[in-house]
Amino acid sequence: MSFFKVFLLDMQNMKLWLDRFVMACLYAVLLVPLVFQQSLMHPLVIAKTLFFQIEIELALAAYLALVLFHKEYRPRVTPIFIAVCGFFFAVVLSGIVGVNVMRSIWSVPERMTGIVLMTHLFVYFIVLSGMRFSFSWRTYLSASVGISFFVALFPVIQLMFPAIFFDQIRDRLSGTVGNPIFLSAYLFFHVCIG
Repeated sequence: MSFFKVFLLDMQNMKLWLDRFVMACLYAVLLVPLVFQQSLMHPLVIAKTLFFQIEIELALAAYLALVLFHKEYRPRVTPIFIAVCGFFFAVVLSGIVGVNVMRSIWSVPERMTGIVLMTHLFVYFIVLSGMRFSFSWRTYLSASVGISFFVALFPVIQLMFPAIFFDQIRDRLSGTVGNPIFLSAYLFFHVCIG
């Protein structure tokens, strides 16, 4: 077998491996609502945000390797793509010229919704749009609905075994999401998908 054929086989194997790695990271992002670390100051926000950012950064590293060698993984420029890019750049510009630039970039630990998180969300959008040939929205949303079942199960566990899951129980349960309103919005979205 010639060197060129071996090189092409290795490139195809690498493409397949990188494609699967990016897809695994994208599916791991769906687990974000289940992530919490009780020993942190803000156990429901910081752990989720860091987990999301790490998964997106891992996906981006593999995705950039795919984009470099395979043109079909590059995102298409559509009106939605242009609108999301415009929104992202408006957020960055307003953060830079805002009153407190550091807070605009990093936000506060209770929220963690600064430019850093917005950049990760923007990269998430780009990777999702670039993986369109390997990606099935039906499968992805079905996996999200399946995970939402476990998210809905946590408030029940919290009610039945209050000492196991967090220190306090309020009038309205919030499970691993941390806010009853956010939990209801998350579950309502998945009920509609289901």
